[in-house]
Amino acid sequence: MNPGGGLKTEAVNNVMRGTSLTHSILSNMLHQVDPISHAKYRQTFLVLRQKRPEPTNAVWLGRAIVYKVQTRIHKDNKDGKEAWCGCVNGGSYERLPDPDIDPKYGCAMVFPQLGLAFE
Repeated sequence: MNPGGGLKTEAVNNVMRGTSLTHSILSNMLHQVDPISHAKYRQTFLVLRQKRPEPTNAVWLGRAIVYKVQTRIHKDNKDGKEAWCGCVNGGSYERLPDPDIDPKYGCAMVFPQLGLAFE
């Protein structure tokens, strides 16, 4: 094992444990809106998962925590056609004076292709 390997493994396991409730909730939501995709994702997860703390209903193999980064709507080059991604937005926000943003939304997670915004 490389130096610090045990510490890195424990750090990853801490992130997995710390985000497992969110993963479980997103997995349940996917099951409710698209049970067929949920079943496919679950089968893939069971085949490819690693020995890490995971919720019993887990479906996603990876997690990314993006901290203090503004992103725009995008598609990663490894995202499959009609693939599902779970997104959670958290933090404290201030309204930004921007004439291009509808003031009734203020700070929001916006999905323009769906016509949705969550404050």
